[in-house]
Amino acid sequence: MADMNMNTAPASAAPMNEVPMAPVKYAGFWVRYVAYVVDSLILFIPNLIVSLVVGLLALSIFGPTAARIVQYIAEFLVIWIYFVLMTYYAGATLGKMLVGVHVQSDSFGKLSFGKVLLRETIGKFISGLIILIGYIMAAFTGKKQALHDKIAHSVVVYKNPAKPHGAGLVVGIILAVIVPILVFVGILSSVVLVSLNSARQKGQDAQVTEILYQVRPAAEIYYDNNKESYSFAKNCSSGVFSDPNIQSDLSGLANKNVICYAEGTSYAISAPLNATGSSFCVDSTGVTGNGVAVDTGSKASCQMTSSSPY
Repeated sequence: MADMNMNTAPASAAPMNEVPMAPVKYAGFWVRYVAYVVDSLILFIPNLIVSLVVGLLALSIFGPTAARIVQYIAEFLVIWIYFVLMTYYAGATLGKMLVGVHVQSDSFGKLSFGKVLLRETIGKFISGLIILIGYIMAAFTGKKQALHDKIAHSVVVYKNPAKPHGAGLVVGIILAVIVPILVFVGILSSVVLVSLNSARQKGQDAQVTEILYQVRPAAEIYYDNNKESYSFAKNCSSGVFSDPNIQSDLSGLANKNVICYAEGTSYAISAPLNATGSSFCVDSTGVTGNGVAVDTGSKASCQMTSSSPY
């Protein structure tokens, strides 16, 4: 008779949390990159709103420098909370869900909250330290693990290994390709527009200085013909500035805040420059450069801010 006390334990089965019940397909670098781009797009609006609200509050309390630091912290927290909570509770961020992958422990169970924290904080910080090499590791390691996966003992796998390339992945790839292109085009367009605007402003400023230079010989002719006097003027339509030749020149400065003064034996005229934010001034003593026309009541002259760049 068989010994009733003999231990006849059945063949041990590995815990369900440790053995995959179906074939495993690891998600590689590019699929994970696509998921990250999608997550970045999803986070853009909430991150922008939080950054603006927190930034405005911090600005009113701490000032501009501290406010910007608080904004950076707020932006980081939004991203960190999103990745930690989504990874722990759902096993995947919305971007990963779209491309059909999720995060597990390397024994194919649910990743503990502590491991999720380790993965999303210290792990990703170390992964990004040296030109993102820790992230790029996912393209070369056996289980497609990035450095933060190895630190947290996690893997990123397809939820349906039999059909890893679903419609969501196609949509994600399109977004991941189009968005960087649009960003690049937008940045390039901004640089071009800024350059064109700067060139346009410099061209307008060159025209301003040329016109003011032209006022000088016409003013000297007026002075000689008017018994060595520039007359008296508090604006650009009286005294020496009423001369037809000067009026013809000044017509090119329409809509400019031109300042004109004349005090008998002296005059000064200035107009704003767009590119530098300063003004260019010419007076009867031969001074030309960045400055503003002033009138002391007995003499008109240029109050200079710097020497002429022209």
